[in-house]
Parts: sequence; C-alpha cells; structure tokens
Amino acid sequence: MLSFHLELLDKIFLKNVNQFVVYKDYAFVYGDYGQAHEIHILSLEIPEKLTHLQSISFQKEIVKVEIKDDTLYVIENERALHIFDLSNVSDPKRVDSFVLLGYDIYDMKLIGENAILAMNWEGIGLVDLNLPDQIQPVQKLKIENKCVEYFVPFGDRIFTVSNLKNDPFLYEVSIINGYLEIKNKKEFSDFNPSNVFCGASEIILYGEFKKGKNNRSGILLLDYNLQPLGEPIRLERSPIICFQLSDGNFLFGFDYSYVLLDKTQRVIVPLFAQFKQRSSNEYVEVVSNSDSGLEPRDTSKLVSMDSLQNAHRLGDFFFALHGNHFISFKILENSLFRNII
Repeated sequence: MLSFHLELLDKIFLKNVNQFVVYKDYAFVYGDYGQAHEIHILSLEIPEKLTHLQSISFQKEIVKVEIKDDTLYVIENERALHIFDLSNVSDPKRVDSFVLLGYDIYDMKLIGENAILAMNWEGIGLVDLNLPDQIQPVQKLKIENKCVEYFVPFGDRIFTVSNLKNDPFLYEVSIINGYLEIKNKKEFSDFNPSNVFCGASEIILYGEFKKGKNNRSGILLLDYNLQPLGEPIRLERSPIICFQLSDGNFLFGFDYSYVLLDKTQRVIVPLFAQFKQRSSNEYVEVVSNSDSGLEPRDTSKLVSMDSLQNAHRLGDFFFALHGNHFISFKILENSLFRNII
C-alpha cells in the first residue's frame, strides 16, 4: 500500500446510499435522491471492523436525517417528518410523526423547536414541532418562483442558493417572531453562485464569474457579514465536500481527489488522488502536488475510487461514502486530515 494521508481499514456495501450522519459512535446511512427507503445504522466503535446493526424501513424514499439532543428526525418524502428517541442509539424508537402529504421535499434543517423544509418549487416550509396534530407545514414561503433544494448552516444562520442561471443571489433564511423570512438577499458583482459551503467564520460560494470577456468557474470567500474577501479564485469543478482546517485553510473533496485552498496565497493546491489496484483492490494514494519531490506514479494498473458522496472525521479516523461502500480510514500521523475541525 502506498498512502500518505489515509489507511483503508474496512468497508461495507450498502445499495443506493449517498449520505450519512455520525452520532456518538454510530453512523446513520441513507440515500437522499429518491433511491432508498431505509436508514442503515452502523457501529463505528471498532473502525477496523464496521458493524451493520440494523435497517429502518419506510414506505417512501428518505430525504434527510438530522440528529439533535438524543432525537432522530427523518423526512420521508411526500409523507411525514418522523421523530425517534435515541436513548439507545443502536435501536431508535419512533415517538411521533408530522404528516406532510404530497410535498416534494429536498432538505431539512432544525432551528430551535422548528424544522424548515426545502420544498423545490413550493419554496420553504416551516414545521412547528410543538404542534404534532396540526396540518404541516404551518407556513410556506416562496422565493420569487425559484426552486429551493438545500440549506447550509453557518452557526445559527441558514443559507441557500439556486442552481438557476438567472438567479444570482445568496439567500439567508430566518425565523423571526415565529414566521419564516428572507433575512438577507445578497447579490455579488459579476459572480453567480450555484453552491455554498460554510466554515467556522467564512462562507464559500462556488459559481461563475467574469474574467475579461469570458465566464470562469471558481470560488468566492465571504466574511461573517457577507462581504467578499478578495477576488474569486479559479476552480473548475464544484467540491463535493468542504472541511475547514485548524490553520484556517480549507480541504475540498472531489470524486476521488482532494485539494487544499491556501487562503494566504489564494491558490488551490492539488494534494492526492485515490485509487485501488486493478488486481487486488488495495487502496493507493497518488500525490498530485508537483512540489512533493516524488516521482510521478504510473497509474496504468490502478482504478480510481468510486465517486465520493460524503465524509466525516471522528477523532483519528475518517469515514467516507464512495459509491455504494461506506469506508473507514485511519488518519496517518502527518496528514493534514488531522487538522479538520
């Protein structure tokens, strides 16, 4: 094995999954694109030997899973928001459901005693978790006939952008005096965002910007007050995941590679790509950085890893979904993955 950052420990095959949430020493794995009707519960207590404990099945596809204060919240598309007690994390017990019949739901975020829903062309919905017997959502808010597909938390703030080319705004969603409101609607000169990521104190927009007469793809850093921090930085593809590091820089994950955003130098630094041996499936990392001092590696006998879906650091270990496999890695001693906060 040739590895500099991660050592592959174990993997479990799970069909049609692309998201997971880690809580204590457990992972709740699901698919959020209408592909799966169950949540798989895995024990991460022994990363070298992942254990599939059980699966919870639903009639319709699972859209979103959130966990807060020993409580599991599950959105079942076009049916309900289900609540489970996690006093015994490995064996959730259903305690309540909020009927949401007919709504095409894409995402959910918890704010206080409410849940806000991304409902595609229906806009944003507000579920009052204190009113289990009332028709939900109790309020709907449309954003100028734009579709709403996901939310990104930034501390206690919630942001979203539209993928539509004619919508150049970053929206901040808030609950004020019990009502949904668009608290901020921010437009940026010559930058059209299509994705948003958040760190500890900065927001990263991915989108298109003008460079002379041409449109380029890249990222724009914003401060807490949504003010740009310099000019856009060129980046050809949108990251799949984004981690902030303890030195303030950012780690971006793509299908099967990672890059570093060096904020001081304002450059993207390629780090490594993830492969497996064609003959043995053994995990291999190929350094991308030409400044590493290593000879370029022949990749003719290697196969790229299945596409990255999601990832999470837990102590000295890194868990990731690649294709239909949930994989556990050990973070090696000098890896910058140890700096993920």
